[in-house]
Amino acid sequence: MLTDLDDFYCFGLVVEHGGFSAAERATDIPKSKLSRRVYNLEEKLGVRLIQRSSRHFAVTDIGMNIYRHAQVMMNAAQSAHDLVDHLSEQPRGLIKVSVPVTVAQSELSKILPAFLKAYPEIKVQLLVSNRRVDIINEGFDLALRVRANLDDDPSLVLRKFGNIEQHLLASQAYLNEFGMLKKT
Repeated sequence: MLTDLDDFYCFGLVVEHGGFSAAERATDIPKSKLSRRVYNLEEKLGVRLIQRSSRHFAVTDIGMNIYRHAQVMMNAAQSAHDLVDHLSEQPRGLIKVSVPVTVAQSELSKILPAFLKAYPEIKVQLLVSNRRVDIINEGFDLALRVRANLDDDPSLVLRKFGNIEQHLLASQAYLNEFGMLKKT
């Protein structure tokens, strides 16, 4: 039987502040909600955690034991929350990237240093090759490709970055010897 952690949280607040009214003043959680949550916890556990009267507030022995456990649970929950906050503040980890040789030489060298400076917790593992990698089976996070047509693999997310013009150039000496190039 799982109990709602909010019940433990509210119980902990009431004990920590020495009563329902004091917990309400400290947290802005209505006294009625705190009382309902503590009552729910008592019902689920089948024990009285707090002896209440209009003038008296006392935590039972079992209530103090439950309070200590509730503190541990709340601290663990807060630690998990803090961990997520910390990890989501700054991207981190390894990114495995495949890029063609020409892109690595001409473009990547321009943007990679600034990227690594902006995200120091990221490590980039580069494969510079004109070989078409199997992104999924080889464990790549990103593959830059130069091609006439985009892949149509539904398991991949594709983004077109731009167009590349191709030019065939020849020196004047070559043209003098072999003549003008012709399209086929």
